[in-house]
Amino acid sequence: MPGWFGVCLALGIVLLFAWLSHYSVEKTALRRFRAWHSQTRANTGRAVTASKTYV
Repeated sequence: MPGWFGVCLALGIVLLFAWLSHYSVEKTALRRFRAWHSQTRANTGRAVTASKTYV
């Protein structure tokens, strides 16, 4: 029984660490995508405004 407890504890720690690292990578990627998306929208808005001004 104590052997199984150690195996389960180690497996739980490994899974927790994997989940936390995956979540932090996913959050960073999402933040990078949102920054890129807002920048793209801002540039598109400026281009549309400029074209309306010149036309």
